[in-house]
Amino acid sequence: MKTHGASYSQDPNDFFSYETCDDSFTGNSWVGYCKNCDSPYESNSFCTCGGLTGCKCKQEAKKQTPSALANTAYVGEAVSYGYGCKAHDANEGDCQGATDTSLGEAKDWCVDKWCIVDTTSCNLMTREVTYSLDANDYLSFETCDINFLGNSWVGYCRTCEAPYTSNSFCKGECTSPTEAPTPPTPTPTTAAPSPPPVASVQFSMTFATVIYSQLVQNTAAVTSFKNNIIDALVENGVDRNTIKGVLLKSGSVIADVIMQALANSNVDALRSIINSNTAAIETATAQKHNADSSITAVSSGTITVSSTLTSIQFPAGEMRRRRTRRRVGGDDPRRRRSRRRTDTHETDFAPKMALSSGAALLVFLVGFLGARQF
Repeated sequence: MKTHGASYSQDPNDFFSYETCDDSFTGNSWVGYCKNCDSPYESNSFCTCGGLTGCKCKQEAKKQTPSALANTAYVGEAVSYGYGCKAHDANEGDCQGATDTSLGEAKDWCVDKWCIVDTTSCNLMTREVTYSLDANDYLSFETCDINFLGNSWVGYCRTCEAPYTSNSFCKGECTSPTEAPTPPTPTPTTAAPSPPPVASVQFSMTFATVIYSQLVQNTAAVTSFKNNIIDALVENGVDRNTIKGVLLKSGSVIADVIMQALANSNVDALRSIINSNTAAIETATAQKHNADSSITAVSSGTITVSSTLTSIQFPAGEMRRRRTRRRVGGDDPRRRRSRRRTDTHETDFAPKMALSSGAALLVFLVGFLGARQF
């Protein structure tokens, strides 16, 4: 069974379990109410359900009945399908044995975390869960992953109807900063030479006073935080269409703006724009954050910004999720538009950073105009 550290005693070796003392234990506010623990504890222990403040996961762990759709028998076999943030379909049903689960591929949704939410108290776009029989089951990917960049099931674009245009993904023609990734190029029968590394620049902005753990629990603050930095960049010479997405990580608040160009001259021009406007970008971003009550509420003091600019290289055309996932092959499942997922997303060219408490780390993936969209 899953154990938890006993924080009320000084002995670091003290761990406890509720489940071992009560066969009918149904969770509590300390350990959680959902059976969404990581393996091997999902069948015998409770964990926190998850979800952002504006759209919490439903707090229960009931057994589900599968719908009449094909390949959904596992829904009834799962301990508690859909309840609590988890990749509930990973390596199950249509996702069994999947290999095309990288961002932008047909089965990328198979490895994304999601949970069932209450539509009456969720400020994110929700969709019907068609694999369970309960008509009241609706899900959200975004609430389980603040860095969710969409998937083939819900779409990759900020084209949802109001009021979800700024915080949720839908299908359609992309018209906002987060664009759909280019579908993977089929592997040629004769191996082609590997493309040379692409020169890029990374502009990192650090916000030391923002408290990450509080920021990510507030969907309004997260949306404002990302939009403020995008607006500051645009106001100072960065084309809005080049910004590919925003990722949050803990540590300090760092906005890694990564821009890719096909020609070195474009990279040089981009470096020049950033170098010439660094102070203005920092000032504009700080002013926007300090004037935003949703952000100052999760800061320990006046928000200031520091930044660095570096050149980086990464393999051309790569934009994949760093995920420990299982994969799926075969045709897309025939379903109504609803479904799942969200888990932490990084790109192959983004630096790996350990999660820790403190201020937030924000990563922007940017492609320069004229560069191939990925």
